[in-house]
Amino acid sequence: MRIIPGSPFRLWLPAIAVLLAGVGALLTSSAIHASPTAPVTRSTASDGAAYDLFGSALALSGDTLVVGAFNATIGDNNAQGAAYVYERDSGSAWKQVAKLVAPDGAADDWFGAVVALSDTTIVIGAPWADVGGQSDQGAAYMFERNQGGDGNWGWVKKLIAADGAADDWFGSALAISSDTLAAGAYFADIADQGDQGAVYIFERDQGGTNDWGQARKLVAADGAADDWFGAALSIGGDILAAGAPSTNSFQGATYIFSRNLGGAGNWGQMIKLSASDGAEGDGFGNAVALDGDTLVAGAPFAEIGSNGDQGAAYIFERNLGGENAWGEVIKLAGSDSEADEWFGASVTIAGEVLAIGAPYADPGDNLDQGAAYTFQRNLGGTNVWGQMAKLAAWDGTAEDRFGTSLSVDSGTLAAGAPYADVGKNPDQGAAYIYQIANSIYLPLVVK
Repeated sequence: MRIIPGSPFRLWLPAIAVLLAGVGALLTSSAIHASPTAPVTRSTASDGAAYDLFGSALALSGDTLVVGAFNATIGDNNAQGAAYVYERDSGSAWKQVAKLVAPDGAADDWFGAVVALSDTTIVIGAPWADVGGQSDQGAAYMFERNQGGDGNWGWVKKLIAADGAADDWFGSALAISSDTLAAGAYFADIADQGDQGAVYIFERDQGGTNDWGQARKLVAADGAADDWFGAALSIGGDILAAGAPSTNSFQGATYIFSRNLGGAGNWGQMIKLSASDGAEGDGFGNAVALDGDTLVAGAPFAEIGSNGDQGAAYIFERNLGGENAWGEVIKLAGSDSEADEWFGASVTIAGEVLAIGAPYADPGDNLDQGAAYTFQRNLGGTNVWGQMAKLAAWDGTAEDRFGTSLSVDSGTLAAGAPYADVGKNPDQGAAYIYQIANSIYLPLVVK
């Protein structure tokens, strides 16, 4: 089994034995600095510890940020996992307001390996959670703001697949938009097709007021064994994108579904996308992000020239080439990317701004410190996505893997570096926040 670095497990090392390495938290204070290299004050998560892997997943929406630390020890439970919630105040300071854990969590659940956020709802994946006697079936936990008190983030429901089985890894990818949640189980078997993968749709008020009930189970129309359908998800309104990076000898594909296609309440498959120049081993669809009629799909193992695993990302637009067609607009690579950087391991888009992670990039002489590249629509010409900046942590060191996770919203960009050391704690982890102002990225510090 190959563990892919993209969503949901952007940070997985080539050797699974080191998965217990961790990361705590570097979210920093209230000051805005004029340069990404300016000295900053740094603080950690309230109880961060070595090998927490804080920053392995994150999600940003408005003034709220949620950061996963799936390897955190809770009580005596190693790798039960946790997630931390930060909120921005009127003075633009980010402060920790909650630490979330599963109410029935157990060792090796990996709660926080995946996080999703929409307005007042947080969903946390625990893909290795046992359900009944079924090992690693997986689960997802929903939390709501003001549940249990004003400003409190309270647990409301544990979600599992109605037909879940052992080793499905349900919750290994998540995407939420308003009242709709998609949860991936990319190791799910379909009939006799091992690890074909599936996506489950949950809707608010399905089964009762404010309940979240399973509405649909989606599979690829041409799915096959070992496709890993649902390894990456993104949802926007009535459109869902699901990555299947292991199809066709790991060349990869991305499937687009539309709500009400094929009947009221149905989610019908619109199209299957692949890269125009895709090749075996690219991992296209390892990470996906939707915004309106724009889709970005990462292919972190793509070879560029003679650079193996340099990585690439592809932009598609709806109705390009015909009604409801999704036409390829451009292929992106970092301006200075090199071999083995995994550009495209994480992707995020909001409006005219796109960010792409390269967690194995080597800024300066720091091996695998990691970087993120930002692009802007129409920069350099109509429909051109021009590179704005290359970002690296101002205090980064080797093997931090900055850019493992990314999320952008309303002029703010968050980036995770789950293998960053904090004080004497190896691999405690960090998350960095940038404010985008006139194409300048101003690092913020969160406390």
